[in-house]
Amino acid sequence: MAPVLHGLTSEFAHGRAFSEVVPVANPAAGGGFTYTVGGSYWERLAALSFTIVTDSNAANRQVLVAFQDGSGANIASTASGGTQAASLTRLYSFVPNQGTAPALIGTTFLAPLPVLFLQPGFKVVVSIVSVQAGDQVSAIRVYREAFDTGPEGYPLGMVEENMYVGEYERLSN
Repeated sequence: MAPVLHGLTSEFAHGRAFSEVVPVANPAAGGGFTYTVGGSYWERLAALSFTIVTDSNAANRQVLVAFQDGSGANIASTASGGTQAASLTRLYSFVPNQGTAPALIGTTFLAPLPVLFLQPGFKVVVSIVSVQAGDQVSAIRVYREAFDTGPEGYPLGMVEENMYVGEYERLSN
């Protein structure tokens, strides 16, 4: 048989992986934050959550989550679906399988999260439009699924297979 291409796809169903909640350090006031995928795993975000406390300066803040490749080029983006005014505390929760962002529910913005495999060096950049100097982001949590890849993990690239290996993988899905 000819070699077949092995890799991670959005319909991934098996392989060596684990889930964990990763706390991200609070950034300085007046800005967003960046989460960078480390060098050991490919990752898929299962949820992203954080709180924004806005200062008393009048402005309508909007949150944008951008996914960038290792060169900083944008792959995908998603927005929170509404604005946050001055002197408020709001929780932002980005989750997969959420339809359009319904704006505000109580004190929470619930928004869709693209289901993407993020390679080492990829970034998730959270920016705030009309951010003010006293605005503070805190309680940042990334719930990630991390996948072993390469020689010690799930094989990637062109892999020699025989008909028995191919049948086993087909049946195990």
